[in-house]
Amino acid sequence: MLDPAPQHFTARWHWNKGGAVALMLPLMAKINLKFAAAHNWKRYLAALSLGVTALAMTGCGVQLGEFFSSGVLCYSLKPSSGLISIERGNRWFHRRAVDGNLFCVLVLAPTLRFQTGPSFINGSFTSSRRFYWNSDSGPVTLSYDWNRLSDSVNIDGYSFSREKGNAFVVCRSPDQKWSVRQIAGVPSTADARAVVRHFQRNLPNDDFAPDLSLLPAHTE
Repeated sequence: MLDPAPQHFTARWHWNKGGAVALMLPLMAKINLKFAAAHNWKRYLAALSLGVTALAMTGCGVQLGEFFSSGVLCYSLKPSSGLISIERGNRWFHRRAVDGNLFCVLVLAPTLRFQTGPSFINGSFTSSRRFYWNSDSGPVTLSYDWNRLSDSVNIDGYSFSREKGNAFVVCRSPDQKWSVRQIAGVPSTADARAVVRHFQRNLPNDDFAPDLSLLPAHTE
């Protein structure tokens, strides 16, 4: 059953000690490429404004890139010892200020046991999440990184473009390896129950997915 007051994991600020020039090179390169390809003046000026602001704020832990993360909602699941991680945030300079679901990660790990709470870090351009379990053979970890500049998601070494689908299924196989699939996108306004139903509709043949239900939010 879903906790009526779920724990909201607000990703911690990450202090950036890099130089302003090193930080701005990838951002300015992306700005110039987009401008040359699309000649989109409004977007170019908005990105340029972001770049100037970033020069003034470098070193203060400010998130850079095309998107920002406002936090993560993370729920444990049954009967699998898995979880659903819902990344929340928005695009910089978006005309609608309301944050939404940017992408969701479903982890199915029936043979594992939770060890401790997850860790969340927002770097200058990358948001990183790590989860921990125990198994009969020892500790197990899973991590994913979201590059907010290229809008790509890397899960255990598998890289995906978020624009091609913002929902991901990660399964722990009997040979103790992670497999990752990208499926149709989750609506930005979907709540946790709707996110579970979305995965169930898209995974009708998985052993655990049809019977999944939410437990109270996982705490650190």
